[in-house]
Amino acid sequence: MIWRFSEAANPFRNGMIERAVPYPPVPERYIGLWQRRLLQDAQGEDRTTQVYWLQTGSLYADIRIPVSSGDRSMPETLAQQQGFAGTLKVEEDVLTWRRWLNYQPPDPVPDSGRMRFTGLNEMLEEGVHAQYQEIWERIGPASGDRAAFELQVEYGSGEMPRRRAGVLVMVGDYFMYTLDRLTALPAGRSLAELLQDSRLDARQREQLFGCEISFGRRRMGVTPWEITLSTLPKHEGRSLFAVHGALKRAAAGRFEQRMPWTSVRRLWRQVECGASFRELG
Repeated sequence: MIWRFSEAANPFRNGMIERAVPYPPVPERYIGLWQRRLLQDAQGEDRTTQVYWLQTGSLYADIRIPVSSGDRSMPETLAQQQGFAGTLKVEEDVLTWRRWLNYQPPDPVPDSGRMRFTGLNEMLEEGVHAQYQEIWERIGPASGDRAAFELQVEYGSGEMPRRRAGVLVMVGDYFMYTLDRLTALPAGRSLAELLQDSRLDARQREQLFGCEISFGRRRMGVTPWEITLSTLPKHEGRSLFAVHGALKRAAAGRFEQRMPWTSVRRLWRQVECGASFRELG
């Protein structure tokens, strides 16, 4: 099996990510933290999967963790998780979630939904390219205290730059932190199917689950910036900055992050700063 980067999903140049800016602004009515209450599709109804979508005025992140009574660290359980991050395209009432990174293998069909507000903080989404309905409730309001960052480059051992997509978004008390795998997955198959592939060696099998999507609260306290839900269960209950290091301003609109106890460092670019954004820390 040959694993290679997808240039469409990882548009890097010389180790640095290059994207057109500024990003088209997202209407205020979509900004905030949304929780999915119901999914109806060909497989039936789902009311139990923990689904959160955090949307700023430029970038978004989404996490979907099924409720499990077993060990969440087991590969078979991890393979059922979903999540993605990137930019949102808004065309009248049709939203398309462009995915810079995806926990599951990339899908050739665009992720587009037709939205209808059924209340001030409730939306009904109907699939454009697939048959499904989802009910969303906004549980974290739109706020000027928001920001968005994109990962420009990550340096590993020996200060070698490596290609990796990443998104950090925050609105009010909530944040999502996402990092793509260092090796892209083959298209058109689920993680559960890939897990059964006997051609995978131990390193490739481990990399199947190397995409992090972590959701949490920015509030101060015993555990500031606490991760409450993650595709990497070992990070839950810990501070984001204890896991990955604090973001420190390196230049105007640029932040550096150094992982504790490692040589890994990341350079982030701030692409959005709300009118009442509180500084990181």
